[in-house]
Amino acid sequence: MNDFITKLRIEFEKNADPDIALGQKAYMKNQFEFYGIKTPLRRKIQKPFLVKTSLPPKVELESIVKILWAKPQREYQYFSQELALRYVNRFEKKDIELFEFMILHKSWWDTIDFIASKLVGACFKTDVG
Repeated sequence: MNDFITKLRIEFEKNADPDIALGQKAYMKNQFEFYGIKTPLRRKIQKPFLVKTSLPPKVELESIVKILWAKPQREYQYFSQELALRYVNRFEKKDIELFEFMILHKSWWDTIDFIASKLVGACFKTDVG
């Protein structure tokens, strides 16, 4: 798990752009710090982390999401959402607690739409909701 997070951090730091970060922070009303990685590049960076063969075991999902959610750079919250979505076919009733945590901590319009529609919504469409 720590190796997964460390490799992600290295990739984000390697691609950071302080000028873009300032603009992103201002756009988000100074609510969050950013590495300054625009969405298309972030998705390219995170793609190898989200392929099935690289995914951490599902039992580690909650821990990883909470560790990443605690980090100041917003890119970690975006990544966490997309990581959680990779387990959509394996959601369990207890996953609602993780989604609730995500909603109640560092929640803003840019994450709440994804969490509500893609994570919570998907969970309630299954038998676990």
